[in-house]
Amino acid sequence: MVALYLKPTSTGELSFTYPAPDWVDSVVIPAGDDQTYTLPAGVATANFMIFSADGPFYAKPGTSCAIPSASSVDGASPFLNPTAWQKGSMTTITFNSVLARVVTIAFYS
Repeated sequence: MVALYLKPTSTGELSFTYPAPDWVDSVVIPAGDDQTYTLPAGVATANFMIFSADGPFYAKPGTSCAIPSASSVDGASPFLNPTAWQKGSMTTITFNSVLARVVTIAFYS
């Protein structure tokens, strides 16, 4: 698994950069319907996930991800357009979107 790292710039400052990943998965989300993704065994050594998509999407660890239709103040809402997450002990992520979307997930150690 390729590692994320801070790299010195020409001025000596540290800059967050990452190399091309060696593992990227894609998830097709049907419009308005949960799509659960199970992290494969091949990413067991990964520590971080970086998300990219062709439009807005919601994500939530676990097996349920309803698009909010009212305010929620109980901490259980999905996250809109996550950029990166630490993997931790996560085994599934569920996605949802108003329109059909493709989300890519790049894994890093």
